[in-house]
Amino acid sequence: MTTLPPADVPGGARRARLQVTRVDPWSTAKVAFVLSVGLAVAIIVAVALLWLLFSVAGVFDSVGRVLEETVGSTLAPGELFGFGRVIGLAFVISVVQVVLTTAFATLLASLYNLAAYFVGGLQVVLTED
Repeated sequence: MTTLPPADVPGGARRARLQVTRVDPWSTAKVAFVLSVGLAVAIIVAVALLWLLFSVAGVFDSVGRVLEETVGSTLAPGELFGFGRVIGLAFVISVVQVVLTTAFATLLASLYNLAAYFVGGLQVVLTED
């Protein structure tokens, strides 16, 4: 850690230049997992709210009538896109998203460690108030 003289910063605050030379992949995996679980919950809630909005607005009935008039199909979109089926699909997508996000963040931490080994890492300047 290099401490610069107080004259470099107005008001006499101290500054320190630090380098981030290593990021712990396990720590990165834990943080990425928690954040991606939060995102997964947000996705499921958003899908549920959109489904309820579409149901109340009559979108499924309108699509069914259009399909019946144009194609002659008697397939009811309300049955095809039932609430349980849509939430189940959103849940599966959310689980995949959690796994992929956690793995990708861990891989990026490992790649950062490899790059930092060659170039010295990321330089950060911290200022004390």
